[in-house]
Amino acid sequence: MPPRKLSLVSDWKTDLDFRCNAESKMIGASLHNVRLYLKHHPYLRGLYWYDEFADEIMIDRALGLPVGGYPRPIQDHDETELAQWLNSEFLSPSIANTAACLRAQAFSSPRNALAEWANGLQWDGKPRLDTWLTYYAGAEASEYTALVGRRFLISAMARLLSPGCKVDTMLILEGPQGLKKSSLVRAIAGDEWFSDQVGEVTNKDASQLIQGIWIMEIPEMDKFNRAEANAVKDFLTRRFDRYRPPYGRNVVRRERRCVFFGTINPDGVGYLKDTTGNRRYWPVKVTAIDLDGVVADREQLWAEAKVAYNAGEKWWIDEDEVSLVEVEQDARRDEDPWEARILAWLEEPERKLDRFFTASDVMWKVMSIQIKDQTQGHKSRVGKILGAVKTCMPRNNQNGIKGRSWEYTG
Repeated sequence: MPPRKLSLVSDWKTDLDFRCNAESKMIGASLHNVRLYLKHHPYLRGLYWYDEFADEIMIDRALGLPVGGYPRPIQDHDETELAQWLNSEFLSPSIANTAACLRAQAFSSPRNALAEWANGLQWDGKPRLDTWLTYYAGAEASEYTALVGRRFLISAMARLLSPGCKVDTMLILEGPQGLKKSSLVRAIAGDEWFSDQVGEVTNKDASQLIQGIWIMEIPEMDKFNRAEANAVKDFLTRRFDRYRPPYGRNVVRRERRCVFFGTINPDGVGYLKDTTGNRRYWPVKVTAIDLDGVVADREQLWAEAKVAYNAGEKWWIDEDEVSLVEVEQDARRDEDPWEARILAWLEEPERKLDRFFTASDVMWKVMSIQIKDQTQGHKSRVGKILGAVKTCMPRNNQNGIKGRSWEYTG
């Protein structure tokens, strides 16, 4: 531990508040004094800071006995050691007050360590974004894999440099168990910034678990039922998370800084279960993982992604690109058994003459479900199928039909 006394009294020390209580004992425990020491003392200045990306209070170097590598998140013993150090300077704050001041000072010195790393990258000019899925993961070389591979990495850079920006899409890697799909993205993100421990996305802890994570895996998406798939879709589209951090008493609202990818062990059965929300998913079949290659080129991949993002390149799918992606999504869709029959009914010639109909009409005319047996579940099921048909438009109170109806526009 370094010497605790300053040889000269600095100007900031004249602002220290030392008073005596009724028993004529000096009071040196004021929060004002502790903050002055943390802000100005040559040994404490800059020692603690707030990592905006990781959402953690960091300590830059050892105060007492070295423990672990630095910088690192603070631990309980760091607060005790700081209180003891302040005691040697004739300050006597409680550990609780010391911890409160430490955090207040750290929050006044925010940094984003991951963004600092990204901004320091220098691209060598060799293009890799369009081919990384093929080169490192054995995906088919196509316009589609080039498109989604490039956009996924740019979206991750966008979330890092512009937290809270809209990213509601997910790359899905398909391949047999043991292919090291998760290891591939872990290698790209880096161990510290990758996780597959999001848990149940409907759980209130999920928003906290993604803090400090850059790329989050949602594994075994093919095992989700429809309710779970919808929950993932809702969680994916959020731009902000609300939760109470472990160091705080209040709920905070933080811009989302991570992106998501899914992994699937395909079994030949469709797994995209949402008739209207599948646009968010970019499935890619991978066959061979080159982890050494990814590790070697990782920084250049991100350097190129940063250049693309800074140049204003998009990370979403535009209208003129939708058809390219839909081909892949449709091939993975878990088709409702009712769908084929309803689509065939819509294509019948008389539909162009009798263009208006209700969900109840469909249930009776197509599925032979009598009105007395029709349920809200049946109605919702038909509505989801019709909602995905581009030649069907929802209407209200039209053509003499009260309430909601549908119009065939094909």
